[in-house]
Amino acid sequence: MNAAWRRRWVWLGGALLVLPLGGCALLSDMIAPSLPLQLGLDPATVTPQQGVVVVAFNNTTQFPAEFYAYEAPNAQNLSSSSRNFSAQVDAGKQQNEVLDCPVGVISPGSLNASFQPDSTAVTVAGTAGTQSVVATVAYTGPALEVSKAYSCGDLIEIRLSATGTTDQPTFAVSVRVIPGR
Repeated sequence: MNAAWRRRWVWLGGALLVLPLGGCALLSDMIAPSLPLQLGLDPATVTPQQGVVVVAFNNTTQFPAEFYAYEAPNAQNLSSSSRNFSAQVDAGKQQNEVLDCPVGVISPGSLNASFQPDSTAVTVAGTAGTQSVVATVAYTGPALEVSKAYSCGDLIEIRLSATGTTDQPTFAVSVRVIPGR
């Protein structure tokens, strides 16, 4: 009987010595990026969001304006499949751009030849009555990332507004996300 208890204590002591080594290996395997593939899951079969995002360019001023924006599927890599788009919007009017999902990032402005964001979101050039105005308006806010700022089905309004007088207007660009249903 005494020998049986000694064997149990030896086995228990050995298990306690080996358990931390095996536990670390199990933990590191669970954190490993290849774990989904080892479990038989294929990340390529994960379906991204479907639908559209509507970008509404809203010119609330009395001057014609050209809006600029860009879209990219990946916020960390703007050089891959990104696209600049623009819209000429008359005074007091609105125009829409419909973007197919998935879209990773949307922002007022444009991407230059090096795929770096340019903050010029709107150019205003025209007349209201006898007043002629030429101005560029920068967007100073962050780019909108999917799941953080908007989702597929949402409406993103990029609005140009003016304060001051007709002779010396001050322009501003704002962005508002209106959730879809």
